[in-house]
Amino acid sequence: MCWLSFAAGHKVIGQFWEGVAMRIWLWAIVAAGLAGAVSWGGSAALVAGARTGFAEIAAQGQGSVEDVSAKGFPLAIGARAQGVRLTDPAQGFAWTIPELTLSAPLWAPLTWRVDLSALQDITVGGVPFTLTTDQAFARVSFGAGRDLPLRGGAVRITNASLEMVVASIPSFSVTAFELVAQAGDAEGRYQIKGGAEALTLPPQLIATLAPQAGFPATVEQLSVAGQLGFAEPLAVLKDTPPILQVLDLEKVALSWGGHRLAVSGALTLSPAGEPEGTLTLAVSDWQNWLALAQGAGLVPQERLPMVQAFAQGLANQSADGVIRLPLSFAGGLMFFAGLPLGPTPRLR
Repeated sequence: MCWLSFAAGHKVIGQFWEGVAMRIWLWAIVAAGLAGAVSWGGSAALVAGARTGFAEIAAQGQGSVEDVSAKGFPLAIGARAQGVRLTDPAQGFAWTIPELTLSAPLWAPLTWRVDLSALQDITVGGVPFTLTTDQAFARVSFGAGRDLPLRGGAVRITNASLEMVVASIPSFSVTAFELVAQAGDAEGRYQIKGGAEALTLPPQLIATLAPQAGFPATVEQLSVAGQLGFAEPLAVLKDTPPILQVLDLEKVALSWGGHRLAVSGALTLSPAGEPEGTLTLAVSDWQNWLALAQGAGLVPQERLPMVQAFAQGLANQSADGVIRLPLSFAGGLMFFAGLPLGPTPRLR
């Protein structure tokens, strides 16, 4: 009897767990079916919208696409565009890319990623370039809302080279570039962080600007941390982008051929884009940076002796050899340590 009771109990328990496993499999099948349906339907809608958008662009003579197809089934919503070309004839701009993909995972439908082909053709001002990369992608996240407010984003590029087609020589190259943005604590504020490694500039550019400055063609490292403040949050579906009001540089650090420069400070911008405020430049070899600034046209020749005397005075008072130079913006003019340098650039 005991043996029969044990066998019966064991059979009941086995049947119970078989039932649980069957229910799990059924729910898994239902979930997979729903995920597949959402992926297929969402991708189909995205493809239809992309084709309509490209048709409108083509009708305006501003671009074309060879094919748009669904991508990401069954766990993502996505589309692949092949043979994409965007143009702005009035500005002499054109961008051609063999393939790009746009996708969002089903578990994060408001986070989208764009992957770009390794080879792209870009024309700027009528001058053709070829861009090659090991990897290039962008990610952007939106918040829930009618206008799809921007919550954050990132751009990452590795081993990129921009080459002028006619000259067949590298114009710009970078080993790694990254820029990350995320919404800050205040409305319309975005925290920005990023940097570049081994940024190589066009040959002879620096020598042409200031041969005596002693800067090589490659910038070893550049890092940026700060905040951007807009009149209201950025949103995809708004007709016009909000006005940039605040540029807060927590720290910009540059290492270039052994020369180091750090910039910090905050600027407010008028509706016309004129900055107001002060940036502080911290340098240890100010003569080289001043020569570079003069060669770039930032310091007028007639102001050079006064700027040199002021910088030398600060250097004589510095215990560690680092001098901090104020660059101020007020009333549409730019001042270096109180000395007017000329009109301010428009940051709009």
